[in-house]
Amino acid sequence: MAFYFLRRPKTSALFVLLLLALAIFGFSLNFGFVLDDESQVVNNLYIHSLSNIFGAFTGSTMESLGAKRMAGVYYKPLMTVSYILLWAISHEAWIFHAFQLILHVLNSFLVFLFFVNIGKFSKFSFNPLLGFFAAVGFLVHPVNVEAVVYIADLQDILYSFFGLLALNFVASYQGSRFKTALYLGILLECALLSKESGVLYLLITGCFCAYFDRRKLKLWAYAVLGAGALYMSLRLGLADLNHGGTSSQMLRADLIDRLISVPKIFFHYFVTFIFPKELALVQDWVVKDFSISDFWLPLCVVLILLAAGKSLLRKRRDPIIFFFLAWFILGMGAHSNLVPLDGTVADRWFYFPLVGLLGVMGFYFNEVIHTNGFPKNRKLGKLNNKYEKSRARNQGISILVASIILLVWSGRSFARTLDWKTALLLYQHDLKLLPDSFYLQNNVGVELFRIGDTTGALGYFQRSTELFPGWNVSWTNLGSAHEKLGNIEEAERCFKRSVDNGPSTLGYQNYASLLLKLDKKAELKTFMEEHALPNFPDNPIFKEFYGQSLH
Repeated sequence: MAFYFLRRPKTSALFVLLLLALAIFGFSLNFGFVLDDESQVVNNLYIHSLSNIFGAFTGSTMESLGAKRMAGVYYKPLMTVSYILLWAISHEAWIFHAFQLILHVLNSFLVFLFFVNIGKFSKFSFNPLLGFFAAVGFLVHPVNVEAVVYIADLQDILYSFFGLLALNFVASYQGSRFKTALYLGILLECALLSKESGVLYLLITGCFCAYFDRRKLKLWAYAVLGAGALYMSLRLGLADLNHGGTSSQMLRADLIDRLISVPKIFFHYFVTFIFPKELALVQDWVVKDFSISDFWLPLCVVLILLAAGKSLLRKRRDPIIFFFLAWFILGMGAHSNLVPLDGTVADRWFYFPLVGLLGVMGFYFNEVIHTNGFPKNRKLGKLNNKYEKSRARNQGISILVASIILLVWSGRSFARTLDWKTALLLYQHDLKLLPDSFYLQNNVGVELFRIGDTTGALGYFQRSTELFPGWNVSWTNLGSAHEKLGNIEEAERCFKRSVDNGPSTLGYQNYASLLLKLDKKAELKTFMEEHALPNFPDNPIFKEFYGQSLH
């Protein structure tokens, strides 16, 4: 097997990666739509027609009834185009899961190819097994489960696919200068149009050229300028995006709170990488005091890691380690919440930094294998034999340790994949880890409400409103639960609170429906004129409500 791998490393690597992916994530092909899958796919009429492919470049990602464009604050048109094409093939969730799984396998294979390509620049001889283990680590690490099985996370896998293609292209292509700049620009443009985080690959391809092939640096600059100009013209000139909300604590936190949260954010990802036991959906918290557990302990760990990294750079002068360390720092910096995100930490945000971290570890061990022995000398046969034995022993130990780690990660990923079997199972599992998450409290309530357990759902909705009184979604759901239980006065109060928190099609619709049911046509008319129609002028349901308020 090892002999065949060394003779045909690319074919063998792709075959093994595909088998591992099916073994670990195969069950996800039977899973349905959860969370934002419904608003982005199932209930999103825009993606239900092939005629809307070009319209994907004019809006965001969420369905918006009656509007001319999709609503939202993000610009990810290639993700929407992917949804349109997949929906045209099948309305079942399995086709979306299969597409996402295949892309993840291809991304892992591209990681392998890039390790092989960049290994040519190493001072030491490079064994393709190093790239293979890095690719397997990327494939099976539990932190990537969410990106693989959650359909709404397609953008993370999609922008990485185009970005990794761009990296492999710039590392191996030796064609004409014009074609180099053109093809690289197209791939980087696709990464940007898949997710805003595609900008990370613009930067890391530049780092590669600066470190290893400065002849391509000017071509990279042309490609980036072209891709950036086209992207900004589409985003600013063609797309109509909404302003962001403030449901995330990080979006509402000031700069000081975000700064003192950074050590704990880094500490969270470090612990998750080493010991991925407690995996959950996006976490929403902010460090507001200098406690030992929330600030000083994470800060000490981060400082120790920085000192270890500095020591590593002093001892290991291979530019490849510098490059992958830059990759990791770049990815972590983008997700450190210095620029606030719609959450504090999320598994899917480690998809990019993980490659950099695996690269640092992989090439460090590659050097250890070749340097922890006697220096090789053609005139000293016995010393050469000792050197070869020492190198073989180090390599064998490294392969054994890596295999054990990958096996443990695979088992954890398999278990985490099963958590996504149903939405209710996922939310209840994650809520045990994050009991103060208003988001999860609300989501558990939604699933209970759907299966008819309105009384049980009521408690979760109530708890969600207590944890974050400013979120209109939980107030809307709480009002719906009260209305179904016959608590009309409470339902009206909750819907009114939802309306006061900000525009929401569902919240406005529920409040208007209740006012009509209570025959409060004067209030309904005022509400339509002052709130609903000014915020959603093209919504046909609100126009109908307004017409009924006039009779």
